[in-house]
Amino acid sequence: MDFTALEGDLAGIDVCFYCLGVYQGRVSKEAFFEITCDVQKALTDVLSRTSPGATFVLFGASGADPSEKSPIQFARAKGRAERLLAETPFPRQYVFRPGYIHPTGGRRPEGFSYRLFVPIAGPLMKIFPFIGITDSALARAMVRVGLAAAEPSRVFSRGEIRAFAEGPEPAA
Repeated sequence: MDFTALEGDLAGIDVCFYCLGVYQGRVSKEAFFEITCDVQKALTDVLSRTSPGATFVLFGASGADPSEKSPIQFARAKGRAERLLAETPFPRQYVFRPGYIHPTGGRRPEGFSYRLFVPIAGPLMKIFPFIGITDSALARAMVRVGLAAAEPSRVFSRGEIRAFAEGPEPAA
């Protein structure tokens, strides 16, 4: 969590895509908050000094609760991450809340529910696209929005993410 050795490498950054995360069931509660919030804060502290004009793109989550009053640990942690970002000086801050992310390529998430859901989710998403977004579409939308930096700071919902992924390249 000490990014000071990278300050020179992080100077003059135009855009930061922050996508670090872990499944909450794979680590302790403390580790989940550390990975989700504290590492991000350590990075933004350095970036605030070295690249205060950067655009910051955060991989958030549907249901994030920036008030941290939710009884759901995941919602509190993701909400805290969003609140910590909002406290930074970055002029453009984009939070992506995709909901279910369907894996493409060879990656397969671990866990019983994923083993059951992933094989049927792809065909279901063709009929009901509102239930999720593919990992490649999410990445495409995040990159398009982050590099263009044309939108005011905001949170993007699954439908908006899909529109940016499928639509024309935004103007810079």
